[in-house]
Amino acid sequence: MAKTADEADRRRSESLTELEWQSRRVPVYSGLLSRGIASRLGINTTDLEIIGILAITGPVALNYLAEVTGLASGTMTLAADRLESAGFVRRTADPQDRRKVRLEPIEERLREVGAFYAPLGEATQQMFDAYTQDELDLITNFLGTFNDTLRTFAAEVNLPAG
Repeated sequence: MAKTADEADRRRSESLTELEWQSRRVPVYSGLLSRGIASRLGINTTDLEIIGILAITGPVALNYLAEVTGLASGTMTLAADRLESAGFVRRTADPQDRRKVRLEPIEERLREVGAFYAPLGEATQQMFDAYTQDELDLITNFLGTFNDTLRTFAAEVNLPAG
């Protein structure tokens, strides 16, 4: 019986080590992909991140973008200037408070950005086709929890020093 428990402990330890290794690879390859796409679009990776947020949220206030990216308001304004000059966004007045400025993504440019991700989406879909519904539920749960953990740590790292 002890041998079976020892074997289970060893397998779990090996699995956790491999899971940690694989989890560390995700941001590395994601960063490399983002840097390559940003370069092809003639923007930087921070601007691509902002476009990614806008693709999910739609038009949002500059202060919201500054908050979720961890950028100072002045830095966020400079990023908005770059994205507007490059034709990725337009500034609009917030309908609830016209004193606030929102960034609104330009749909045509979002499609251009999306075209770079389309092959990855197709490959990922083929990968997911090999999994059962229960496995997909498990993967979805893991990724949701993992992303929540990443968001929490990103927020902590992006807090002003002091």
